[in-house]
Amino acid sequence: MHRLLSMLSRSSPSIPRVRRGLVRLTLALGLAALATSTSGCRTYATKTQEVRSLWRAGQSEQAAKVFTERADAAPQGRDAVIWRLEQATALRAAGRFEESTRAFEAAEARMAEYGSKARVRVATEAMATMTTPANLPYEGRTYDRIMAATYRALNALTLGQPDSARPALIKAYQYQQDAVAENSRRIERAQNDARDSKDAGAISRTEGHPQFRSQVDSLYSKLAQLKPYSDYVIPFTVWLDGVFFLARAQDLSDLERAHKSLERALAFAPDHPGIQADLRLADARFKGAPLEPVTYVVFETGQAPIRAQVRFDIPIIFANVSYVGSAWPVLETQAGHALTLAVNAGGQRLTTTPGTSMDSVIARDFEDERPAIITRTLVSTLAKGAA
Repeated sequence: MHRLLSMLSRSSPSIPRVRRGLVRLTLALGLAALATSTSGCRTYATKTQEVRSLWRAGQSEQAAKVFTERADAAPQGRDAVIWRLEQATALRAAGRFEESTRAFEAAEARMAEYGSKARVRVATEAMATMTTPANLPYEGRTYDRIMAATYRALNALTLGQPDSARPALIKAYQYQQDAVAENSRRIERAQNDARDSKDAGAISRTEGHPQFRSQVDSLYSKLAQLKPYSDYVIPFTVWLDGVFFLARAQDLSDLERAHKSLERALAFAPDHPGIQADLRLADARFKGAPLEPVTYVVFETGQAPIRAQVRFDIPIIFANVSYVGSAWPVLETQAGHALTLAVNAGGQRLTTTPGTSMDSVIARDFEDERPAIITRTLVSTLAKGAA
C-alpha cells in the first residue's frame, strides 16, 4: 500500500522509510531559512541570494558547502542559528544524513542556550532599541525547533535507526507544547518595553493614529489570506508522530499516542485520504489486526517565506518632526514550485494531496508576534530619533 502526502513550502529530496522500503526521489529544492537576520545594511536575504540560486538549481552539495563554511566561520555569531539550520537542511538534501543531524543538534543547542539566558536577552534587546530590532541575534522560532527535531527523526528513519527517531519526535512534541507560553513571553517583553519607555505617550498616540493603522494594516494584509493552524502546531510533525508510533508501538500507550496524533493531523486536513487510511489502520490495530506494510511518499516542495524590510514614514510628533522613517519586517512568500507529484505504483497512478503549508505555520507565528513587532519598532524609532 502507498500513501502520498504533500507538504508545501519547504523542500528536501529525501523520503523517510516507514516500516519497510526506502523510496528516494529527486525533487525541486527550496530554501530552508525560516526567518531573516541582518548584518549591517545587508539583509539576510541579500547575503544568501547567490547560495539560494544554487539551491533552486538543485545543486545541494554546493549549497551545503557554502552554508557549512558560513556556519563554521561564526559559530557564536548573531546569525549562528540560522546558518546551522541552513547547513543542516542542505546536508540533508545532499543525502548526508548523519552530518545533517549533527548540524540540527548544534542549532537546537544554540537555540536552547538563548532560551536560558534571560539577562543576555535583556541586554541585547536594549541595544536593539537604540539601533533596530533587526540587530537582535536570531534565537530561532518555535517552528525552527519543531522542524529541526522532525528532520532529525526523518534522518534517523532514512538511516534505519528508529530508536533515534523516537526521542526526536518526543522533543518535537515538547517544542509544540512550549510554543504558546513562549509567544506570550515575547509579547509581554514588548509591552514592558513600551510601558517603560520615556516616550510611552508618543508610542500610544502613534498606535492610535488613523494613518498609521492604515499603513500597518495594508503592510500585513497578505497574512490574512493564509489559513493559520491553531496552537502553533505543524500538522506534518503531528502526522509523522502518529505513523511512527503506530508502526513502532511498544505498548498500548504508544498505540494511544499514535491514534491521538493521527486524529489531530486529520483535523487539520479532514479530506486527506492518506491520513484517513492511517487512522483506519490505527483503529484496526486496537482490535488486534496486524499492521499491513505501507510505503509513504512525502513530497516536500517550494520555499519557506523570507523576512524582508519595508520602509515608510510614521506620524510621530516628536522633537518638532511630524514624520519619522522606520523599517518594518514583512513576510515574502516564495512562488515557482511544483504543487503536486504523481507516482505510478502497483498499477495505480497516485497524486499527492496537500498536508501541511509551512507558509501558514510561519504566518501564524508572525501574525501573533505582530503586536510585539509594532511596539518594538516604535520604541526603536523614537530612541533613534532622540539620539
